[in-house]
Amino acid sequence: TQIELLSAALLTRIAVQTSFVDLLPVVSYLTRLNVFVLTSTALFFLALMASLWTSSLVQKIDVERAERFYRSLRFVFPGAFSATLLYFFGGWLGNLGL
Repeated sequence: TQIELLSAALLTRIAVQTSFVDLLPVVSYLTRLNVFVLTSTALFFLALMASLWTSSLVQKIDVERAERFYRSLRFVFPGAFSATLLYFFGGWLGNLGL
């Protein structure tokens, strides 16, 4: 199901984040990569919560409300992730002079 897939993706994301910690140097400030990883993890978690809420609406036979919520999320999550990518890669491309 969708919830199982999101749960597995969230756990995989946390495992990847843990492996990055060992490879990167320790600094006392938040880097752009840290912001990207934290924001991506938060978006995964929010997608999981939204999926749980949509499932509970369907079980309560409020399918119309669940479909409206699901349709709105089709734009919210890709938009939020795109903004994260623009922040991450936009600053990187700006540093290259592109």
